[in-house]
Amino acid sequence: MSHANRPNYRFLNRLSAYRQPADHPKSQSDVTDMAGIRAAAVKFVERFGDNAIDEAGIRATELLQVGDYQGRARWQLIKKEVEQLLYAKDTVAKR
Repeated sequence: MSHANRPNYRFLNRLSAYRQPADHPKSQSDVTDMAGIRAAAVKFVERFGDNAIDEAGIRATELLQVGDYQGRARWQLIKKEVEQLLYAKDTVAKR
């Protein structure tokens, strides 16, 4: 390899270290299983009612503090789903 091509070669090596998540197959314990997220959100709303949004946020923060990033991502998704459920509930109640 000539000296002129070496910088490009190093650049390509660095690029391989920055693969996107789509480059890797999903694991069996995929935290973004939307059916599971929806079911957890429904149960959470049943348990906590209007406070479910705050409680889901608290759980996500607790998991971040202990370094469980997948758990945090899951609870952030649950929180978004809870928000949608409560918004839909409020919209139906106003009709």
